[in-house]
Amino acid sequence: MSTIEANAKLADPITICPTFPAPPENEIQRDNMTSTLLSMLKSDMEIVVVEGEEGGGKTTLLAQFGRLHPKHTFCVFVRDASHYAWDPLTIAENLNEQIRFALGHLPFRQHRKTDIRSLLRTSIRDLQRKAKQENATYYFVADGLDEIPEEAHTEVQQIVDCLPTGVANFRVLLSGSNEKLAKFRLGRTTLKPWPLPPFSLDET
Repeated sequence: MSTIEANAKLADPITICPTFPAPPENEIQRDNMTSTLLSMLKSDMEIVVVEGEEGGGKTTLLAQFGRLHPKHTFCVFVRDASHYAWDPLTIAENLNEQIRFALGHLPFRQHRKTDIRSLLRTSIRDLQRKAKQENATYYFVADGLDEIPEEAHTEVQQIVDCLPTGVANFRVLLSGSNEKLAKFRLGRTTLKPWPLPPFSLDET
């Protein structure tokens, strides 16, 4: 077995998400919040939107959710720092890598002339078959979509289109403003807003 293959067996899909945030210093684990989100997603709620004030811990909470379910979670963390940070093709490419990795394929970069959206759709279909065989649920986490500039509405829609909404065995967890995100086409699926509670006295 090669070193790459050996390392791959120890990794999870979230480890090849280049924008997955590192834990902040003195991180507060909000296990009760992640448990609540998991319960909501395991019910008939297909898309949950975590709402809250800027700097209130939405990104950290979604990262904690991903680390708790690393083998069944695929992540998109975007920021408005530069166009590259929310380039739809780059995000589609990385999502495809994460899914192929979960399906047992070593990660590799596709040539940009490749129809990455078509490859992603194929990977999602393969993952759905795996989910049905295992009777498992897979989670797609997208953070920061509402931070992308208003003039990039088309690009945000392209990112949203990468998420398999309304598909059996798949659930989507978003962060941001439910009002803003509801403007994008998400199939026939209804978004369920969930206000992130402030830190309790015990947590602080």
